[in-house]
Amino acid sequence: MPSKRDFDAVFPGLMVDRRSALLGGSAALLCTGTAPGNGHAAPVDPQASAWGEAFDRPPPEAGPGVYWYWLDGAVSAAGITADLEGMHANGITTAMVFAIGASAKPPLVDPPADALTPQWWGLIDHAVAEAERLGITLSLNICDGWATASGPWVTPDLSMQVLTWSDTRATAGQGAIRLATPPMRRNWYRDVAVLAFPWPEALDETSARRHPRVSTTLPLAGPPLARLLDPGNDEDVFDTTQAGQIDVAFDQPFTLRSVTVRTPSPWGYSPGVYRAANALRVEASEDGVTFRPVGRLEYPQHGWQTDLTTLTHALPETTARVFRFVHEPQAPGPYFENYDFGQDVRLRLFSLELSSRPEIHQIVGKTAAQWSISRRTDARDVPDAVCVDPAKVLDLTDRLAADGTLDWTPPPGRWRILRLGHTSNGRENSAAGGAQGLEVDRFNAAAVTMQFDRWFGAALDRIGPARAGKVLNTVHVDSWEASGQNWTANFPARFQALRGYALRVWLPVLAGVPVGSAEQSEAILHDFRQTVADLTQSAFFETIARLAHARGCRFSGEPASPTYAVDGLRWAEATDVPMGEFWLRTPRNDKPTDVADAVSGGRIYGKRIIATESFTENDILWDEHPAMLKPLGDRHYCRGINRFMLHVYTAQPFLDRAPGLTLNGIGTMFSRTQTWWSQARGWFDYLRRCQAVLQRGLPVSDVAVFTGEDIPNRALLPHQLDAPLPAGVAYDSINRDALVRLARVEQGAIVLPGGMRYRLLVLRAGARYSSGFLAALERLVRAGATVLAPPPLGAVGREADPAAFVAQCRRLWPDAGRQGETWLGAGRVVWGQSPAHVLASLGVAGDLLANDAAGLEWTHRREAGVDVYFLANTGGAALDTEVSLRVTARAVALWDALEGQRLPAPAWRNVARRTVLPLRLAPGESRFIVLSDGGVAPHLAQAHLAAGQSLEWRGERLVMAGAGEARLLRSDGRRLAPVAPAMTPAIELDQPWTLSFAGWRAPPERLTLKQPALWSDLAPDRVRFHAGSGTYATQIDLPRHMLVRDIRLMLDLGAVHAMAEVTVNGRLAGRRWIAPFRLDITAFLRPRRNTIVITVTNTWHNRLVGDRVLPEAERVAWVYPKLRGTKDWLPARDAPLLPAGLAGPVRIVAEPLVDIPV
Repeated sequence: MPSKRDFDAVFPGLMVDRRSALLGGSAALLCTGTAPGNGHAAPVDPQASAWGEAFDRPPPEAGPGVYWYWLDGAVSAAGITADLEGMHANGITTAMVFAIGASAKPPLVDPPADALTPQWWGLIDHAVAEAERLGITLSLNICDGWATASGPWVTPDLSMQVLTWSDTRATAGQGAIRLATPPMRRNWYRDVAVLAFPWPEALDETSARRHPRVSTTLPLAGPPLARLLDPGNDEDVFDTTQAGQIDVAFDQPFTLRSVTVRTPSPWGYSPGVYRAANALRVEASEDGVTFRPVGRLEYPQHGWQTDLTTLTHALPETTARVFRFVHEPQAPGPYFENYDFGQDVRLRLFSLELSSRPEIHQIVGKTAAQWSISRRTDARDVPDAVCVDPAKVLDLTDRLAADGTLDWTPPPGRWRILRLGHTSNGRENSAAGGAQGLEVDRFNAAAVTMQFDRWFGAALDRIGPARAGKVLNTVHVDSWEASGQNWTANFPARFQALRGYALRVWLPVLAGVPVGSAEQSEAILHDFRQTVADLTQSAFFETIARLAHARGCRFSGEPASPTYAVDGLRWAEATDVPMGEFWLRTPRNDKPTDVADAVSGGRIYGKRIIATESFTENDILWDEHPAMLKPLGDRHYCRGINRFMLHVYTAQPFLDRAPGLTLNGIGTMFSRTQTWWSQARGWFDYLRRCQAVLQRGLPVSDVAVFTGEDIPNRALLPHQLDAPLPAGVAYDSINRDALVRLARVEQGAIVLPGGMRYRLLVLRAGARYSSGFLAALERLVRAGATVLAPPPLGAVGREADPAAFVAQCRRLWPDAGRQGETWLGAGRVVWGQSPAHVLASLGVAGDLLANDAAGLEWTHRREAGVDVYFLANTGGAALDTEVSLRVTARAVALWDALEGQRLPAPAWRNVARRTVLPLRLAPGESRFIVLSDGGVAPHLAQAHLAAGQSLEWRGERLVMAGAGEARLLRSDGRRLAPVAPAMTPAIELDQPWTLSFAGWRAPPERLTLKQPALWSDLAPDRVRFHAGSGTYATQIDLPRHMLVRDIRLMLDLGAVHAMAEVTVNGRLAGRRWIAPFRLDITAFLRPRRNTIVITVTNTWHNRLVGDRVLPEAERVAWVYPKLRGTKDWLPARDAPLLPAGLAGPVRIVAEPLVDIPV
């Protein structure tokens, strides 16, 4: 957020002393009210009314959805009915059905409902019928389990394919040559090509052949140090956090070009996640005394399914006798998705192999075989002299016999022969039960069609046309957990069709062999990955979309891993509802790039609804409740999400057990068996109102940041930008496809078919581009676009006409200096300037500006003259400030999604073509600000209030609440100085209360308390450990003189753990699930005797702690499963209890009301 000095420099005279000018009561955006809806007779803007209609009566698609997991075949018809009725009661409108796991032995429910069994199909029928009855739509994942599209019908030839090879040396005059069959999975393999090329013996020198001496200052883990140079070693030579070095000394000079590192696989994680072994500093010496730097092994970007147990690093070609590998322990780095793991600081190492072989740096990710991103190999690593001449690559494919014998006599010299083929990647849907099988070939539309037909299509056929596409109406593809794919049967033909040249002679590059030059090899690899991305898009995502639409259904889906070879935005075009995911209290699993992919991809491709898998958690702590979830949810609304799919609602087959089944303790527990489920409608209504508004109109973003042409590429997070954008400026990521195929220019803005408009396009430094992209960029610039873009480093792929590429670059960047500007047609390319400077030259100021606003997050949407800002305080401190919005409004309203109120803003003013209004938000609070072109409603321009005062609407009255004198300025210039009298002190309800309990197997006690108290502090144990509700009741006599028109009576509950419902004299006065726990009860009170009842609900945590000391048969709660593998994930018996109940103090506070004439 900007400083006050920055704010005043842009908008002088707008800011006032916030201590006196703020117009809010406690936790209010300057406006509260007593009646929902349009509580003031202000001029009505028809467009704003359309937004208000959505707010007041959210449509079904604005309701949240749930991941509905049918776990381990433990599903029953009665449970399905109860689950769906529980969803319906809280306004959940979509259930995403996932069949997870196989039935236990013995089964929890008999007969079990494993996927595809008659019992399962019968329950699918029942679920569809019940969902139809309740108005809930169903979505079905595209396969059993998750990860990602698979089944028993997928044979190895139709599964995800990867390239594999064997490597043979041959010399002239050699006898029969037999080529080993390349490694295969699932006993299935097909040949692709056999290629031979000259390979001098000097390029095959390795430490394993030369037997150098090795010494170290590091402690050994067990095996002899000599095992470090054995490529077949599978034991830890080192397992240490100590700093030290390893010296490898040769008898004769050795030319080092590459190093292969082999590490163990930690239990329970992806293979090869040890960073330290792949981050060693490398030095060289002639005498073992004086060392010179060579470089550093570089830990690649990767993902949680990346296999890095064997990783080959290219290094600058260096000849020396002694090579030193230095281990310098590093603190764990910050978590980012593209460094999913690898934060272990220990040096764990099986072996090092030093080699003179020229190698493509970290080839494993550059072919999409693994999730990995690495730097480009350059001529320092691989000089042209050691690269294979493409003219000398011989195609011997037709000479290979079925037994592997090669009918070929090598010409003079030494030859290297690659036998390349493809096999299954072997991945299955590991979370599946009855329909487990291989992952389907993502590049084969026919195979993907088979997958669709055998699972989702079969379900549609089963339920019939009356419900297909209406009740069951969405096929879903969840997170990509299927490792990598880089081949299919017709890949060479598809490559040539897409890239315009044959791959054959370049195939050795895919095995890590540099061909032509390092530059040419990396260009081929880019084109290869681009083909992988194109085929994934067309054969997988677009095929699913086409099939779903043909059956009258929709397609929702999540993106692939941030380090898998795809364009992370383009996938969104195929979906009807692009989705990301975010996690609760699990930073190592959080997916901010997935969210950014869904948001930016959804926006550039015109998707109205952008959803997330929401509040996933690695370990349930059983303390979760809506107030805890709200700030995280609001943050994602501000990031562009407008529908939550809650993770997870595990199907509960039993009506007599609670809390019941969980996903091995993963996911926040959204379930009818949750203690607070029946009290949570207020939170669900809040979600529905927010989502209804945020699904309307178009987002407002000023800047599009290009993700680049390299593959993988994904949406860019703020820390990945070259330079920060000015405060209040929002951006989206944009990909090559959108710029080349969809973008046009209107009045200097880049415009997309879905309606998004961007004033500035930003390209990052250090990028490489294609001639096709540069042609599109030049077209946009000539049409009037402004582009902030430093000159590129060169071409990203193989260019058919390199000279034409250079000419394009010179037109756009004629001066490659540090700073410059090129005008072409109506637009310009700028480089060497800050985004702030360029935006200022375009007249683009911050969309929302505020001082002292740490924790304030926001988003802005617009439609037909209506601007809607959603603001949320996601921090831990209250916000008192003013906001300046880049809109000149004639009508300003404040909408409170928590209470369902839409009221005119009591105070605002237009200054310098902006709207300024005061803002006060409690921690976790949010508001909508709605600005429109409707008639000007009476309002205040400024207000100076005494401490504790607020301005509020009560029906059509604007009143000042709270004692003291105020100084007000009306919008017509009239000044007011209202005074409210001091009131009597608050009435403390420090008196006897009764406490009784409700919920799952609730204690029978009815206690009498001297004053409100937490039941977690009371005896006996069944009370202290109670999970559910406690009802506190008392009576109070009120004198008649307190119940008058100009006094309101607020019930302040004090501290509540965790949510409360209040009735006064038998009438519901309100529910509060987030602080402040304060509500107006004036209308419910009567003279003399009044009965106040406060029902407080806590979480399951305390009950689960209490059950730890009880025999199994006496336990109140029932949880399945109790173990995750061997890990007991339930709260420990000595875990501290959480506060539960009403701590108070409970008070009735009288506040004077003074009418303010506006």
